[in-house]
Amino acid sequence: MAINPGTVIPAGTTDTTDTTLLQSTLGNKNDNAVTTVGIVASVMAYVKGILNRINALRKAGTTGTYSHANNVAEQTIITATAPSSGESITMDGMTLDMTNCTQTKTVRLYIAVDAVNYRLVEAITWLTTDDDGLRLAAFSTARSWRVTIQSAVLEGVARNIPFEYVTEG
Repeated sequence: MAINPGTVIPAGTTDTTDTTLLQSTLGNKNDNAVTTVGIVASVMAYVKGILNRINALRKAGTTGTYSHANNVAEQTIITATAPSSGESITMDGMTLDMTNCTQTKTVRLYIAVDAVNYRLVEAITWLTTDDDGLRLAAFSTARSWRVTIQSAVLEGVARNIPFEYVTEG
């Protein structure tokens, strides 16, 4: 199909081999986003679709405060379940504010190996002489994970421990 110069090509025209005007092939800001390959659409529609997908993958931050009971048993701060899609999720580290703590603590990161069992992948001992911020390293997994804390000695009272972590995926 030959297209004469000056001809306006309807958006979504499949024959672009002889296109001399690129306006309809490139599209414009009013084109709807497209992410399905094979749908006849402009370049702009595909770019919008790609940007929408990228925005969906942006990082999400979670903050909270964990109330650490006055005992020496290992306690779970947070448990995150595996993504149902089977895709991996990346945690860009976790920060714990240990300001309120007066005794040595051990913070542990576990990743599930199956529906029941977890394996220790990181352990950090925080001493009262350390800085008040404690940070777990970033990791990626397609499995469930959890973070625990354990006091070496009784605190005397429950202690609030603010935390934050950021995930993407």
